[in-house]
Amino acid sequence: MYKFLPHTADIKFKIISKDFFNLVKESLKAINFYLKPKIIKNQKPKKVILKRELTENINSLIDFLNEILALTYTQKMVFSLIKIDKKEIHLLGYAFEKLKKEIKAFTYHQAQLGKEENKITFEFIADI
Repeated sequence: MYKFLPHTADIKFKIISKDFFNLVKESLKAINFYLKPKIIKNQKPKKVILKRELTENINSLIDFLNEILALTYTQKMVFSLIKIDKKEIHLLGYAFEKLKKEIKAFTYHQAQLGKEENKITFEFIADI
């Protein structure tokens, strides 16, 4: 589950999930929902493997989201998560024609990783 929270100039996301894998998966869903891509129809998604670690800490998550954002703009794709291994992240990329909205970067400012009622929460801000 994801929510958009009020913020003065940027957009703030709050992701709530039962585990870390789904937290990352929901983060990508929320970002894609915000960007509103016009996905190219009848395409076969491209498998993408990132050679990096992804751990349960703020720095790792924000770095990962910024890497995904860079790939979104350079590859003209939005991504969904398939699997997280120790040293690899497996994704599916979907090509798009255009994005309705843009994000410049994800910031460390006010980023929080926590727990609420047996669930993991992740709050982060996108500079728009």
